[in-house]
Amino acid sequence: MLSKCCYNISFDFIIVSLVFKLIGLYFMVITGNINSICLIFLGLKGDLLLRTPIIEAIKIKFPKIKITAVVDEGNQDIMENNPDIHNVLTVNRNKKNRFRHIKNMLTHILELRRKKFDVMINFYGGGSTSLIIFLVQAKYRIAFTHQKRAKYANNILIDPPKIPDGHSVAYISHLLTPLGIDPYSVRKGASFYLSDSEKYHAEKKLERYSEDNIIAINLGAGAANKCWPVPFFIELSKQLHSKYKMIPLVFTNPGMENLTEDYLSGINGVIPVIKMPLSSFRRDAAIMEKCNVVVTGDTSLMHLSIALHKPTIAIFLNTEPKHVSPDEDWFIACDLRNNKSESGIDMVMQAFHQLKNLIH
Repeated sequence: MLSKCCYNISFDFIIVSLVFKLIGLYFMVITGNINSICLIFLGLKGDLLLRTPIIEAIKIKFPKIKITAVVDEGNQDIMENNPDIHNVLTVNRNKKNRFRHIKNMLTHILELRRKKFDVMINFYGGGSTSLIIFLVQAKYRIAFTHQKRAKYANNILIDPPKIPDGHSVAYISHLLTPLGIDPYSVRKGASFYLSDSEKYHAEKKLERYSEDNIIAINLGAGAANKCWPVPFFIELSKQLHSKYKMIPLVFTNPGMENLTEDYLSGINGVIPVIKMPLSSFRRDAAIMEKCNVVVTGDTSLMHLSIALHKPTIAIFLNTEPKHVSPDEDWFIACDLRNNKSESGIDMVMQAFHQLKNLIH
């Protein structure tokens, strides 16, 4: 009987504590008194680009807020030059050396604790993020209810939408509701900021060519079932050159260099091709920014093209286009998931013609 009574008291205490936390955050929101926020943005480059409008939405609501983004090591280049970001912390999640991993995580946790954040939001939800958030002990810690270990690590839990509107950003932006931000007001798109030196490098690289005639070709993707066959890209390139005098600029993807070699072998000098060697993500971005149109699968370079506001033809073979498509006329999704018996070249050519009319 005593244990049951203690349990009820403990449960009631937790409920009351959560209510007071919500009231406290509400007053901080209406008074604009949120000075610092930490966003857990672990994940792939494409995921990170997809989340950049969340940063913009927070900055619009709280113009003076200092935003810290926690990203995976190697992804800090996505945040570079972003005027809305105050600080970027990189996390190495490689567990091959257990001792080094634990040491790195403790270092990151101590660094985050010293900043004494008003708010911390977990947009990743997986791995050890709940433990990190619990140990950092920001004043208000927000997560979805379905995230593992979220209940002990966070003091404000949000139910995910039962019927998502389709776009992943609208879905995860429900975590912003305690801040008074409408999740459906968050822009569907991406942001990326190039430096003047990066733009200059790209201009020098492509000074022999007219930007109006360069079409960027991205052959690779993170998974094989997202890759449009190379022979289709070859035939598409030939048709684009024949009909529109377009010169393909082909990117080389890390770990998929064979795709570029197969493409060049298939072209066999019939049409001119600009081959981009394996390079950094930011250098690829600067080169892409100088292209007229981008043709790509559903991968990080697709999100990059969206961030650069380039006319984009995205070929979807395995994923749902509406989950990632921006609200822009210059983005055309070619959904080939149910088009297994045909190449889809005609659909891509039609999309290109549509974009050319829109551009001119």
